[in-house]
Amino acid sequence: MNLRTALVASTFTLASLTSTFGHAQSAGRLWAERGSNSAPLAQVPDFRTLAQALIPTVVSIQVEQRVKQGPHGMPQEPLDYFHRYFGGEVPREFHNRGLGSGFIIDPAGLILTNYHVVEDAEAIEVTVAATDGSERKVVAKILGTAPEYDVALLQTVETLRGAGPVYLGDSDNTQIGDWVMAVGNPFGLTHSVSVG
Repeated sequence: MNLRTALVASTFTLASLTSTFGHAQSAGRLWAERGSNSAPLAQVPDFRTLAQALIPTVVSIQVEQRVKQGPHGMPQEPLDYFHRYFGGEVPREFHNRGLGSGFIIDPAGLILTNYHVVEDAEAIEVTVAATDGSERKVVAKILGTAPEYDVALLQTVETLRGAGPVYLGDSDNTQIGDWVMAVGNPFGLTHSVSVG
């Protein structure tokens, strides 16, 4: 190894050691500075108690709708091909079942849900969970709708004794970053809770 190669190698070694140790020291100082400027961690709400209080107020809604299949639907019977080419095709009707969630706003039988859940429903059945874990099914009818807000109000044919109402809050008081909890029965999965 000649003198020139040794000098270049030692210069690079010295430069890398200096930058490594200097960087480690400033990184430690930088980390401490950032830690001291952070806000204290807020207390997380008690979601378990809140969920236990809200679950009995959430209902599962089963609807039955009559749907007409138009003349351009997929044929399902052998004669459908014949009718498609030679006319005489009659629109077919069938029943469609759907599921959704809602919540009790008055034990007298008022339930708030989404309009899309009960849209064109011919029959509505509500499953109410009692605080003891039992469930009962109650027939309901549509009392009013606001499709532009995707909201519907249902009335059960009997009172919902033993089921407390949910009190509506003021959404104007919420801000981005606030804790929220969603309770529902998506796809018939009862007592589903998510927080964020």
